[in-house]
Amino acid sequence: MRNTTAAIGCLCISALLWNGFILVFDALIWREVSQQQRVTQVFVPAQATVIGSVVEEGVAPSPDPKIPDTTTYSPHITYEYDIDGNAMTADRYSYINWSQDNPDYAQSIVDQYSPGQQITVFYDPSDPAEVVIDPTTDAFPFVIILLLTPFHCVGAGLLLATATQWRRRSLSDLQRAVAPLIVKQSSNRIILRDQSLSLPFAFLIALGVSTFIATFAVLLLGGGFNAPLDLVTGAVLICFVMSAAYMGKGAARRSSPGRRTIININNNTITCGQDATQFPINSVAKIKIDSATKLKNNREAWYTHTVSVALNDKRDIRLVAAKGHKEKARQLRKWFEQELKLTGSS
Repeated sequence: MRNTTAAIGCLCISALLWNGFILVFDALIWREVSQQQRVTQVFVPAQATVIGSVVEEGVAPSPDPKIPDTTTYSPHITYEYDIDGNAMTADRYSYINWSQDNPDYAQSIVDQYSPGQQITVFYDPSDPAEVVIDPTTDAFPFVIILLLTPFHCVGAGLLLATATQWRRRSLSDLQRAVAPLIVKQSSNRIILRDQSLSLPFAFLIALGVSTFIATFAVLLLGGGFNAPLDLVTGAVLICFVMSAAYMGKGAARRSSPGRRTIININNNTITCGQDATQFPINSVAKIKIDSATKLKNNREAWYTHTVSVALNDKRDIRLVAAKGHKEKARQLRKWFEQELKLTGSS
């Protein structure tokens, strides 16, 4: 129990740190987008005169000392405007931060404004010092959101894993081993299915993978951070629809009667398989576990454990498949022996 609590604590801390880090970026992006949207709702136009227009260089520090800092470029346009006889000067192009590591786009904006040129700016009537040149909400922040979505999925997955482990914290080792297989359990009936990803996990994985691919497609083929807004929002929508469809397909597969094994204690029967094979519990001679290596890492192998029953008439009937470490095979065998009241399985 102590090890389980410690593991849940570590998982919870990891989830909070990861999500807190990502939420900082979300807050910064949301602040810029909400400010820019306010321009179209509240700000009013005014005439201004361009004083200067240059590409401004900045430096984005690298988090890794071995990687050099990145030089960023942003448009810096200074202009003068008059509000009720008060001459004012500003240099904000947009509330959205346009700093990028490619100078071409910043230069393309600067080229549109030359000293002495008359332009239209937009200011806040309640605070005339708040003024911008570009009132539109560009795709740039939404590309960043698309880029961050896989990280959001990882954060949500960590929270979901923490919640799952918290719900199972009071279970015994045997109960925890078989918990992913149980659809429903009562005193007289147990419904089991093959272990698979939960539907929320399946959705998060599909969304994370699809948005990761979509991000590279937008950056490499769709115009990068300056891609059309419709393209970016369309990519986000497609990713969500595909992920929901994948989750729906998984739900249909999981709910299929042919993928379930029903242990009916009252009727003393087990029903399983696509053809709803049924046989008495007391006809089971022993439990058989076939463990195949699914994945290996430096510490231990991860197996697919297929649970079958050997009947007195020499038939072998497959029940369910579970995934886990080697010890899980012993736990599964013991649980099935207890539920079916068997001894001497091998």
